[in-house]
Amino acid sequence: MTDLAAQADTLLEGALEQAGARDPREFYRERLRDLKRANPDGYAEAIAYYTDTLIPQVASGEADPLESWTEYGRRLAMAVGP
Repeated sequence: MTDLAAQADTLLEGALEQAGARDPREFYRERLRDLKRANPDGYAEAIAYYTDTLIPQVASGEADPLESWTEYGRRLAMAVGP
């Protein structure tokens, strides 16, 4: 795990704890596995968004961790199916 990803994880975990919210990452990993089989291009786009947008924005403090991960979940859902 990169330092950037570790920082993003720390910020997400703090936000989850503060909000009393459930961690969405395992659910998203399952969706990514489904997406990889069903839509390889959608999978590649989801990974690129995670690497190039989600992690840098959350790690830098530019974006709210919960909102950012919710947006990522929305993107995954749209890639899996309408």
